[in-house]
Amino acid sequence: MIALTAALALTVAAIAASRTPSRDGFQRGFVVLGWKSDSYVRPTADAALKRMAADGASHVAIFTQWVLPDSASSDLAPDPARTPSDASILHAMSLARGLGMNVTLKPQIGVGSLGWIGTARPSDPAEFWKRYSAMLLHYAGLAQRGGASMLVIGTEMATMSGDTRRWLELIGEVRKRFTGALTYAANYDEYQRVGFWGALDYIGIDAYFPLANAAHPSPTGAQLAAAWREHLTAIGRFSGKTGKRVLFTELGYRAIATTAVRPNDWKTAGTTDTRAQADAYQAFYDAVAKQPWMAGVYWWAVNPDGAPPQDYDPIGKPAEAVVARENARAMLTR
Repeated sequence: MIALTAALALTVAAIAASRTPSRDGFQRGFVVLGWKSDSYVRPTADAALKRMAADGASHVAIFTQWVLPDSASSDLAPDPARTPSDASILHAMSLARGLGMNVTLKPQIGVGSLGWIGTARPSDPAEFWKRYSAMLLHYAGLAQRGGASMLVIGTEMATMSGDTRRWLELIGEVRKRFTGALTYAANYDEYQRVGFWGALDYIGIDAYFPLANAAHPSPTGAQLAAAWREHLTAIGRFSGKTGKRVLFTELGYRAIATTAVRPNDWKTAGTTDTRAQADAYQAFYDAVAKQPWMAGVYWWAVNPDGAPPQDYDPIGKPAEAVVARENARAMLTR
């Protein structure tokens, strides 16, 4: 693992010493999104982690991925260019923990260049699951080695999350290698179909619920908060049914005027609007954060490799100020 320089170590110590531990266990997190093998050993990644720690984040989810060539392929494997190296992940984990944050490791599956695992149907399921098991068990061991507090065992695998027996077997194997908490990151329209929540510690939802529509694409902050209500009723009922608290394993909004219409669509063209992004962030804190079943949120996503102005990354935008303000407020009042 790459050693911290003396100057960086002093900075880490100063930030960690200034932080007040969370009294309520609420996970005030973000996802750090490295798309390259060396993303997490670059100075930009160190700077991103330090900045979010300074903004009051208590948790960070570190993204990594293996890749399927296309949505029908079963040949899941690490990509030499697109899979963060184990050494770089361990470096980011060490730095984050030194900054006083708990670490979640979030391995995912990339599909081709612009594909989505939620619609993938591998042609050889047995081969796919053999490879996926190898991937997940590898990262379970890495999470244990790096001192992670939680591991995400899958993300938005909607075409495969119905195979409850296979998932339960895999969860059992993961538990032998990793002693922290486990969750699965279900797509917002998938979580009620997942049958293995009982074997996990949290219900995980990638919470890209639509809060607007084409007829009224740019609602006010108050209207955004109101739009959460129907979703909250369903989530709260499901949380009660399963006896599990809920983590928003991803929640994010692009900096475009119509960001609340389809929050998970990373390709929609639109007018740059950082205020619309910030309003959507604020609506979460106003309507969702204090729900009794709510265990935390991970904002998608801080990108140390750089991102265009309309992307999800909140750094340097009004949305970042919302997160910092609400984290500070929560630490004083909870």
